Amino acid sequence: MFRPENAQSLVGLAFVLAVCWVLSENRRAFPWKLALGSIAVQVGLILLLFGLPGAQGVIEALNAGVDGLAAATATGTQFVFGYMGGGAQPYAVTDAGALFVFAFQVLPLILVISALSALLWHWNILKWITRGFGLLFQKTMGLGGASALAVAVNIFLGMIESPIVIRAYLDKLTRSELFLMIVVGLATVAGSTMVAYAT
Repeated sequence: MFRPENAQSLVGLAFVLAVCWVLSENRRAFPWKLALGSIAVQVGLILLLFGLPGAQGVIEALNAGVDGLAAATATGTQFVFGYMGGGAQPYAVTDAGALFVFAFQVLPLILVISALSALLWHWNILKWITRGFGLLFQKTMGLGGASALAVAVNIFLGMIESPIVIRAYLDKLTRSELFLMIVVGLATVAGSTMVAYAT
């Protein structure tokens, strides 16, 4: 059933597109195919996720895999760095916020993702995934495979790790593709980051 709140969100969407068009460097070369294609893909994903009963289970399984990787990294970090990496404290702690050390609890996950992506790149798995994303998003939105993969991976990994996945393509991206990665990274929060904020 259509409600006034739906019209408000549609007006907001049209307003954001209009602001982007007004602020673009070259209005004649504005990527309407990319903008309208991304909206169509979002509508399709909404219908897919809420229309098919098993689709949410697939997304939860992917997110659980990423969370499992983060948990395994945290366990390894605790093994190597002890209480500095989040292990058992040798003394009584009055301020729980003082336990979080960025270098020992966040950077190891970035290193693991970097090493894993290097291994998958060496085995040509990431190359095939990049080509697959390229075919899919080139036809629907005119977007390249590397930037599309980084944007899709951003949902699960976060803004820092997603460019690492496509680091072999970073020097070949255009300014607009780099800007796209930055905007998507700042506009979304990865599930693992959300858990870190919650804890």
